[in-house]
Amino acid sequence: MDIAYISRFASVDIRNWSGTEYYIAKAIGEKVGNDLTSIVGLQEELNFATRLKYQINTKLGKKYHLNRSPHVVKQYAKQVELQLKNKSADIIFSPGTIPIAHLRCKQPKVFYTDATFAAMIDYYDWYTHLSSATIR
Repeated sequence: MDIAYISRFASVDIRNWSGTEYYIAKAIGEKVGNDLTSIVGLQEELNFATRLKYQINTKLGKKYHLNRSPHVVKQYAKQVELQLKNKSADIIFSPGTIPIAHLRCKQPKVFYTDATFAAMIDYYDWYTHLSSATIR
């Protein structure tokens, strides 16, 4: 089976995300004989409104997660769609929902997560004092 492995990180590297992405790629790829094509290193392409929301929330002492903003998530999807045109993937896999949230493709989308966003709020420092826009 051909699997397109989608990640925001620059590579499927053992140093990213405590090695989770690396070991998932190994497990669904070579360990079971699937062909794995990595589509990685997605870029945050910010527009004026997104930058402004970030700056305002920062001044208000709130965290605005750029990688969860609607504009950025749609940009991730566009980047993946462009790269998928030249691939023969049977399924799309992502270790997380963000890079494939707005992805339109004919292949089934599969993702891994170990916690919901709601469960993360106020659990880690990065998820405290979130802006209402990030939570939405």
